Amino acid sequence: MSARTELLTGRRRTQALSLTLLAALAILATYLRPNGASVANAALRRADCDSARESLESAPERHAGDTAQELDRAGALERLGRCFGQQGRYAEAETALERALEIRERILGREHQSVADVLHALGWFETHAGRYAAAAPFLERALALRIRLLGPTHVDVAATQNDFAFLRYLEGRLDESQALLRPALETRERALGPAHASIAESVNLLGLIYRSRGLLREANAEFERALAIHASIRERALAGTLLDSLGERPRRFLRRFAPENPDVGSILSNLASVQAAEGRLSDAERSLERAVGILERELNGEHPSVGGALSNLGSIYQHEGKTILAEHAYTRAIEILDRSPSADDPELGRALQNLGSLHAAEHRYADARRHLERGLEILRKSLPPGHPDIARAHRNLMAICEQAGGRECGAPA
Repeated sequence: MSARTELLTGRRRTQALSLTLLAALAILATYLRPNGASVANAALRRADCDSARESLESAPERHAGDTAQELDRAGALERLGRCFGQQGRYAEAETALERALEIRERILGREHQSVADVLHALGWFETHAGRYAAAAPFLERALALRIRLLGPTHVDVAATQNDFAFLRYLEGRLDESQALLRPALETRERALGPAHASIAESVNLLGLIYRSRGLLREANAEFERALAIHASIRERALAGTLLDSLGERPRRFLRRFAPENPDVGSILSNLASVQAAEGRLSDAERSLERAVGILERELNGEHPSVGGALSNLGSIYQHEGKTILAEHAYTRAIEILDRSPSADDPELGRALQNLGSLHAAEHRYADARRHLERGLEILRKSLPPGHPDIARAHRNLMAICEQAGGRECGAPA
């Protein structure tokens, strides 16, 4: 072989090696570049749901058939769903969680703990969106699956029992609710000790059941116990911080601005309902004003929980004769709940009922009827037939129609 031929052959080999190396580097870069799931997880650590969703949607998976990558994506989708749900964006939460469920069932099968986790989350968010009929199958399946996989006394089983009990309470099925709650609370007390946020959650629900049964003294005791648990948890969290080095007065002042669990706002709202039923309207007003402040600060001013608390506060103002404050609270509550992703949230129906009753008391019958009719329609869609709130709403509407001239308003659902 001539020297020229050898030189050309060497150049071709070098070029081929270079191309091979470049191709290998390109493939390596593809694998090393952060995938959509990892970028999304970074955004979720900042509670930036929208950026996380954009990362997942704009970065298609480069490893089709790679089960580890797909499961990473499912994990990111589950966290994305929880992120949206915590912001009250329940429709977006449902979309993300259903995508996570599809991936996990396809790869892991239907009998896997992580499948149960997504089912539970779907049931929880459907419940809080007011879609009770849709929530029940998710929670039923999650509970059965967790019992099979973990045993009946596991804390994850207790969590599903608690949330299922809450759904049954909202549906007015109090016996079923209490039957589910009893083992949940026993498991949590045994596994977590007396001062844990999960215990407070179950105790609060027990208070709601007692309240619905008319057992006001028992309900009050449970709500106070739940608040005491949260106060104990908060004090432990603040212990050892800079507050400990301050005097009692500045420490007491600065403690007001320390973060508070949003659940405290919900429990205060429940406690206020008992205080009001007992005729302690001033106590109820203070509890609800504090509840609204906590929920607005710790969630956001547009969260559905804020709307529910404002509606309850308006009811207290109305009973106290503070009609201007009542109308403002009801109107603000309806504005917030109207912007909620769930158009059929029963809290919206109740807020409309409250505003309608206020207008009726002021002889503004046309306004009252409009709000009462819309509220009744929402309650019929969101609550099971025979729920006491539907019957109460229908009675209110019939009374308005009679006061406005005896026109008939239709039959109850």
